[in-house]
Amino acid sequence: MITEIQLQNFDGVITRFGPREIYVLESIDWGVASINNKTIFYFPSEIEEEILAYNWNPRNIQIVGYVVAPSEEEILQASQELTDFIGVQKEIKILYNGFHLTFFATGKVRFAIDENNDNEVLRKFQITGVCIDPLWKGNSDVLFQNGNTIPMFSFPLSFNQSDTEAFENNTVIFGRTFTSREMFVNFDGNFDRGVRIHIHAETQIRDITIQQIRGNITEHFTLLGTYPEGGEILIDTRDGHRNVFANGIDVTNNVTLDSVWLRIYPGQSFISFFYSATQSATIMLEVKQDSVFEVQA
Repeated sequence: MITEIQLQNFDGVITRFGPREIYVLESIDWGVASINNKTIFYFPSEIEEEILAYNWNPRNIQIVGYVVAPSEEEILQASQELTDFIGVQKEIKILYNGFHLTFFATGKVRFAIDENNDNEVLRKFQITGVCIDPLWKGNSDVLFQNGNTIPMFSFPLSFNQSDTEAFENNTVIFGRTFTSREMFVNFDGNFDRGVRIHIHAETQIRDITIQQIRGNITEHFTLLGTYPEGGEILIDTRDGHRNVFANGIDVTNNVTLDSVWLRIYPGQSFISFFYSATQSATIMLEVKQDSVFEVQA
C-alpha cells in the first residue's frame, strides 16, 4: 500500500502527501499502461513479426486523502491551497520512488460535504486526472529552474602565434556579437520527440547556441567551432542518433558537455538560435510523427 507521494505542479512547487503531512494520503490509483492495439504495425519476416510502431492508451489517475490540521480555519486554508496547486487541465507530476508520472487534472479538487468526512479536524478530498503519456520516467528528467540565461556577448580573447595574418595587420579579436532568431513551435503530438535541425548559412558561421523555453523550463544546446559558408549543419537529437554533421563531417565532439539534446514536447515551445555570422542563417526544425511537421524561420 502506498502511503507517501509527492506532487509537483507546472510552477515547480512540490507538495508532500503522507502520514505526517497536512495532506494525508488514503489511496492512489494510477492504473496500468496499455497499448492501443489498433495502432500496432507489423513487419512480417520468414520466422517472426516485428512491431514497428504503436501508441499507448491514456491512463486515469485518482488520488484520495484528507486535509488534517489543528483548526477548521487551517483546514479551509489548506483546502484552498490544494485547489490552487492542482488547478484544472494543468500538468502535474507524481513523484514516487525515484520516478515520475505526468498527468493533467480533469477537474477541480473535490471535497466531502458529510459531517464524518468534513469537520473541525479533517476534510476528505479527491483529485482526478488523466495521463496522456502513461509511461513512468526517471526523476532526473524533472527539471525546473527560475530565470533564464541567454548568451548575448562573449570575449574570446586569445593570442595564437600561428595566426600570422592577425599579427601582420595588428588586429586581435576580443569581442563577438551574436545574431539571434526566434520561433514558436506548437506540437500536437502525444509524446516528446527528438528533432532534426537544419542550419544553412551563406556566410561563415560559428558558435551556435539553441535555447528552448517550455513554461519555466529553459534548456540550452551549444555547438562550438567555425563552419564555412554555403554548407549545412544538421543537428539530430532523435533517439539512437544524437549527433551533429557539418557538410557530411561528424562534428559531434564540438557539442559542449553541459548541452541538453533538445526534444519537442506536446504544446508550445519558444526556441531561440544564437550564432555569430555576418548574415542571417536559414533554419528549419523537423519533427517526424505520423507525418512530417516542419517549422521554418
